[in-house]
Amino acid sequence: MTRSDKEVSLKKLDPASAERAWKTFRGSIGIVAIQTPRQYEQTVAFMNQLSDFVGENERHPLAGLLDLVGELVAAYESRRYPVVDLARHAKQLKGFTARVPKVEHIRAGRYKRQGRA
Repeated sequence: MTRSDKEVSLKKLDPASAERAWKTFRGSIGIVAIQTPRQYEQTVAFMNQLSDFVGENERHPLAGLLDLVGELVAAYESRRYPVVDLARHAKQLKGFTARVPKVEHIRAGRYKRQGRA
């Protein structure tokens, strides 16, 4: 079966109901999209508490919430602290240094060693 053959079953969105649920959730949990370092710190603290509570139990009722909060934290971290691909930069640097002509370093103004009197 192709994807077009399958019917995707979505619950019809009721905007008023979704807004009420979101306001309740946001008010009781305090989780929002992370935009600031302060929100990040608060979200990480909440995630740690949630992780202590849920533990390794993937069937815990709050395991899905822990996954979502973890995704929020990971998304913020990837925006704030992008990972540098060192292998790619090393290849670029190697290619750059291969094109730079070699220059011999000559000590300017060599001084004769003075003997003792």
